[in-house]
Amino acid sequence: MMLTTPTDCRNVARQPRRSKGVTLIELLVGMSIGMVLVLGSVTLYARSRATYQTAETLAGMQETLQFALDTLERDIRMAGFWGQHSNGAVITVTGNVAVRCDGDDVTAWALDLSNPIAGGDGRYDIPCAVFAAAQPGTDTLTVRRASSLPVTPRSGTIQLHSGRAIGQVFNDGSVPPGFSGNPSTHAIRVHAYYVDRRSSLGDVPSLRRQTLTHGGIIQNQEIIPGVEAFQVRFGVDADADGFIDSYVDPDDPALLDDAKIHSVRIWLLVRAGQTELGYRNTSAYAPAGQSLPFVPGDAFRRVAVSRTVLIRNAVRWLP
Repeated sequence: MMLTTPTDCRNVARQPRRSKGVTLIELLVGMSIGMVLVLGSVTLYARSRATYQTAETLAGMQETLQFALDTLERDIRMAGFWGQHSNGAVITVTGNVAVRCDGDDVTAWALDLSNPIAGGDGRYDIPCAVFAAAQPGTDTLTVRRASSLPVTPRSGTIQLHSGRAIGQVFNDGSVPPGFSGNPSTHAIRVHAYYVDRRSSLGDVPSLRRQTLTHGGIIQNQEIIPGVEAFQVRFGVDADADGFIDSYVDPDDPALLDDAKIHSVRIWLLVRAGQTELGYRNTSAYAPAGQSLPFVPGDAFRRVAVSRTVLIRNAVRWLP
């Protein structure tokens, strides 16, 4: 057996131990790989969130468009409906009926029942104050009609009592006498649509309308925020054969005889409520009747749509 001397023990104790670990180069490589993975994850998350926000913005604008279109379409289809007939020229207005807006008498404009559809081409032509400021270059559309369903006579509300041959507008709650057959009472509807530069959300444009309310007062109502532009064209029948020959702007001389209007083509442009980081809108939006397209060049997303609405009672306007 071999014996270990004290000298050998000292020599063994003095020998350095080798420690196991990573080198500086290995550590730097590992950190670099980790940073790349983290950066990739953050980039993927940011892109996914941006895609989600874009999709949500587009969905919101589509909902705004659909609501605005539904509101306009239902109203336009009933233009010129006066209960038992559709001839506004034979409707009389009692002397005590008055419509006021901002303290002014606007009865002649509001109760121009022989013109159930009217509009302003690129200008605000409604005799009532706007909410903030009318959007420059956008059209207006005024729809006059009776309610689709009969109503109970109510004092203070401007209503129409009509039979097959005549009709009378009243507001005292007493049905006018002298009607034979099966007459009915309906509420008078007057809606004048326009686009305002502001809304209940602040600096967001909105589709609004001046509306006839109880007491003969015209009230400014907000339809929906987000609508930035509104254009209309009227489908006219120039030769009175019952078919639309062309579409014209609201101020076109062909509209001197309003009985020719058979349909309304509406164009809406909806804008997102907020700007989008890294996005620039260079799309060209060309509404009907305008030769120069609108190129925003800003960071707002937009959606445009056009729809043609046939007026149900237009055929009976013909002479």
